[in-house]
Amino acid sequence: MSRTGKTYALFGDDEDSENGMVVRADTVGQAKAQYEFNNFTADFTKVRAQRVPWLDEYDDPNGPDALMAMLRHGWWITGIQDPAGELPEECLTKYDVEDYAKDHSIGLERAYEHVAELLGAAYPDRYKPGEKES
Repeated sequence: MSRTGKTYALFGDDEDSENGMVVRADTVGQAKAQYEFNNFTADFTKVRAQRVPWLDEYDDPNGPDALMAMLRHGWWITGIQDPAGELPEECLTKYDVEDYAKDHSIGLERAYEHVAELLGAAYPDRYKPGEKES
């Protein structure tokens, strides 16, 4: 996907943040029109859209490099494949990465490097300490 449009995080009409997705669109209305979670399309007026400008720099807002940035910003990510089964595969958070580093007596950056390898993301990633977390 090219870097056209703006990046939005979309959430359904319930308060469950699990029902979220990230899309690229030119307007908030176009972003909301893309909302679909588990083959369920919510009422357009009940979809919440939040701009995520720091994801605009990524070619694919759902690609490995963007997922690393989301993880670093405190978002949880899904779909990680860990053959050793040491990281949660359903939902990974920065706290899981911190626990992994402690459990294996490795530095936090080595743990993030491991996650980047599993995701197929570049390391070091583009996250800069001190960036505003969402």
